[in-house]
Amino acid sequence: MLRRYLFACYPLLLLPARRCVQRLYGCGVIATIRAILQGSVAFSECVFLNLNFHNLISLNKLFLFLRRMLGFSIVSGFAIVGIVAFSNIWITKSSEAKMFDTVTQIPKNKVGLVLGTIKILPNGRLNYYFKYRIDAAAQLYHSGKVEYLLVSGDNRKRGYNEPEDMRAALIEKGVPASKIYLDYAGFRTLDSVVRCKEIFGQNKFTVVSQAFHNQRALFIGNKRGMDLVGFNAKNVSQRYGRKTNIREVLAKTAAVLDLYFLNRMPKYLGEKIIIGKDPIVRSD
Repeated sequence: MLRRYLFACYPLLLLPARRCVQRLYGCGVIATIRAILQGSVAFSECVFLNLNFHNLISLNKLFLFLRRMLGFSIVSGFAIVGIVAFSNIWITKSSEAKMFDTVTQIPKNKVGLVLGTIKILPNGRLNYYFKYRIDAAAQLYHSGKVEYLLVSGDNRKRGYNEPEDMRAALIEKGVPASKIYLDYAGFRTLDSVVRCKEIFGQNKFTVVSQAFHNQRALFIGNKRGMDLVGFNAKNVSQRYGRKTNIREVLAKTAAVLDLYFLNRMPKYLGEKIIIGKDPIVRSD
């Protein structure tokens, strides 16, 4: 039908006015305009775009549906933003009292849990998150604030081994190999924290990472009945850590969902390895 109207209107540029009117009249446009001008609003005679009463009812329902969907989307958007903001504020505020920046202030614990990250970035450069966590863990050990270090990270792929990379870096910093336990199933922060209790037998320990990461780890530990403190490693610049900071906003929200709605557990548990009692286990 739309093509008929376009075809009918095209001669307005080429034909005399009288012939144009005749052409328009033939396709119903003049009849429609005249009906409107005469005040005829009978739906049964509606010919505009060949729509009848039932078509108009359908369009009205469609517009009503779209309007409701738009309203629902707006409300949902505000709700999501609210949940994200609330989760981040909650986790940040709940951890403040147990976060420390210097070894002189932090209390002593038997074990320090070092949260893993990749050593070398895809571009071939050193990951400063990794470097600063290793520096902080070594400082914590040498200051006598922990007796053992548990390095927890990802080892799910051949050739990628966060715990072994952390172990080697700590040994270079003067930490004895006999004082470093390894957790190869620390795929997520939740896995690392919960496994430190369930597998390595520690209910009270120190978490070593950047402050934003420690906040989430302490929140997880508190919900699971652990007594944790966080030792904050040096952070990177805002520009360097832009992507990580954005991801952390979502990670804090996911942590609230995991703990309070999904009751998520570590991907793997397994046999216990009590730190300071059982021998250190390393992957092949």
